[in-house]
Amino acid sequence: MGAPAAKVDSKSLNDRLLDLLDIVDYKIVATDAEREEIFRLRYDAYIRDNGIVPRFDRRLSDRYDDLDNTTIYALYIGGRLATTIRCSIVSEEFPECPSMEVFGDLLEPYLKAGQILIDPTRHANHDEFSVAYPGLLPYMTLRIPWMLAEHYGADAVLGGVRAEHRAFYRRTFGSRQLGEARLYPTLVRPHYLTYGDYKGVREQVHQRFPSFRSSAFERRMLIEGVAKAAESTGRTTVHRRGDAAA
Repeated sequence: MGAPAAKVDSKSLNDRLLDLLDIVDYKIVATDAEREEIFRLRYDAYIRDNGIVPRFDRRLSDRYDDLDNTTIYALYIGGRLATTIRCSIVSEEFPECPSMEVFGDLLEPYLKAGQILIDPTRHANHDEFSVAYPGLLPYMTLRIPWMLAEHYGADAVLGGVRAEHRAFYRRTFGSRQLGEARLYPTLVRPHYLTYGDYKGVREQVHQRFPSFRSSAFERRMLIEGVAKAAESTGRTTVHRRGDAAA
């Protein structure tokens, strides 16, 4: 089934997000075939956006895809891959993540203070679905790090974003910029680091965007999916602070 054609919709943003939430499926990326599909989707999306230089193998992957504190997620619509995002759960005990590599001097004080950070990276959308659901996919995809923040009792959700995307993160999550733009490995353009105070803005975000609410059951299924994926691949999983309250 192909992505439906885009159409004019008079509904509010929240209504459209809730409608879309009814038909999306979130999944842990576990098998080699699924991972390859993700790596190729990333490559196509980043090339389309002039974010990387062309590669002969037409895939985008790095060492962070295999870390024990990192999981690759996919969002499906109508059985087809629509978006993907990779999330690292970061603490002083498990500090490795893309943002620490680039902005470690800015993040180290937060980790030394005992904070838990969610670092979402490698967000990529399938072009057909971006056209079919204009402006909606970023919200649907960023529900994943938001749910992880709730489950692990995280203090903040980070964002490595280009200059033109800072307003979205500030408007949606109250994120503030840390430092100036720097280059991430493999990316052509510099990115800024944003820090979204999850605990401080959680209720405001839920009031403004009801689609970001999640049940304890949904979050548990997401985390259990990580555990099952780990069993199938031989990886271990990293857990923090236990379940947060529903």
